[in-house]
Amino acid sequence: MYADERRRANCTVCPAGSYCPLAAIAPTICPRGYYCPDGTAYGTQHPCQRGSYGNATGLAALDDCLPCTPGFYCETLALAAPTGECAAGFWCQSGATTATPRIDLDYLLSS
Repeated sequence: MYADERRRANCTVCPAGSYCPLAAIAPTICPRGYYCPDGTAYGTQHPCQRGSYGNATGLAALDDCLPCTPGFYCETLALAAPTGECAAGFWCQSGATTATPRIDLDYLLSS
């Protein structure tokens, strides 16, 4: 929450896409790699999950994080860009979390 005026009886809930630390007088834009729903207290409270990244500031929901691009992998939480390209000889689908993903034999056999 934040209070942008003196002597307010109530504070305002921090809006989605921003965070409001204790004693904030204005919301602060959510950083890359994170999303901030309504009422977020600090910028690193909600990281984009493994297999995704947040390349823009001001993300408001988990769905705003992008799935890792095919051909790339996103290994850790809170990435602003994919970790890197897939290793030679491996195929990374959207949302890959490792450079050497396990081959899905059922998928290959059904193709």
